[in-house]
Amino acid sequence: MSSTGVVHFSFPFLVHYCMPIDKKIKMPTKRGKKRTQEVLENKISSLISSYTTGNLIGWMLQHLTEDAFELNFWVDEEQFNLLKEQWFGRRILITNRHQWATEDIISAYWGQSKVECVFKTIKTLFT
Repeated sequence: MSSTGVVHFSFPFLVHYCMPIDKKIKMPTKRGKKRTQEVLENKISSLISSYTTGNLIGWMLQHLTEDAFELNFWVDEEQFNLLKEQWFGRRILITNRHQWATEDIISAYWGQSKVECVFKTIKTLFT
């Protein structure tokens, strides 16, 4: 982590898609239509937004020479922490026990694994 609030680690898709793009666009084209920054920015923005939401992935396109560019990308620590707090590690419990209190539903859910463990042990003893 850096003091600028950015986590420097790679999601698999960043490495899989963005690294080859960066490598390819660093070299100027020899034939055909020249790249423009606007077209590249639209393609990169579309690619990243198809894999993530919000501003989780930051990126910057830097013009090098002619039609050569460098792509820098990172994971925004603030957005990542927000994502962790709001979505990661959450479970949705669905029940038809509408008359039960929320605490009772959660206790029953956690107690289920204990019962399953006991049945597994009993089953192992008799096989």
